[in-house]
Amino acid sequence: MALMSIVGTEIDERMTPEVERMTKDNPILSKQVQKMLEQLQVTWDEVETSDETLGLTDLSLEQFRQELFEMFQRNKEFFERMPNGIFTGFKAMPDKQYPELPGGIIALLGYPAKPDEADTHEYNEHFLLYSNSKGFSTYSNNKEILGVLRKHKYQSRYVPEDIEKGEQKAINTANVRIKDWIKGRIPQKAVEKIHSLLENGVDIKKTAEEKKLEEKFKSKNFDLITWFVVLK
Repeated sequence: MALMSIVGTEIDERMTPEVERMTKDNPILSKQVQKMLEQLQVTWDEVETSDETLGLTDLSLEQFRQELFEMFQRNKEFFERMPNGIFTGFKAMPDKQYPELPGGIIALLGYPAKPDEADTHEYNEHFLLYSNSKGFSTYSNNKEILGVLRKHKYQSRYVPEDIEKGEQKAINTANVRIKDWIKGRIPQKAVEKIHSLLENGVDIKKTAEEKKLEEKFKSKNFDLITWFVVLK
């Protein structure tokens, strides 16, 4: 359910006369069929000569939203019973589309964190991240990270033994990578500006926006909903 808010884009049923007419005549027409209709707007030459044809769906997250929705509908009760913090992992398989898949962690965070006394809670925002020991991954937006997960969704589950056993050192490493990502959400230019002014003895008065970002992006303000261990 949390991921559905990340990939919650819809195709405009009035995008073309053909799509509008087919949707009207067939109210149960699936979004997947609509996606195929959109892809037909490229030329046949492009379809036949390119392995990476850019269709309209490449500009949205519709394909992920549709797959997730269908899976959720089939396993609704199972997913609803899952607690926060559930994890899994896989061995990365780089390819032409994803040539660099560093070892690290992919995680979904919810904001704001659920208060301890709350029985129910709804997150205002969700953040998807891919962080590794050398810094953040080259894949930084939701579509890229979801694409990496989609590529590996049929891979066998693989998680290092120390993480499976909950050994503190291994868990701390994953924790640090998430915290580093949260800190990195504050614009780097703003951080550099502050450091420069401090070095020159300038009294700094932060803007309201800077204060707001610093207050928001603290690890205590986020819940870890789910995470994946990525191994090279």
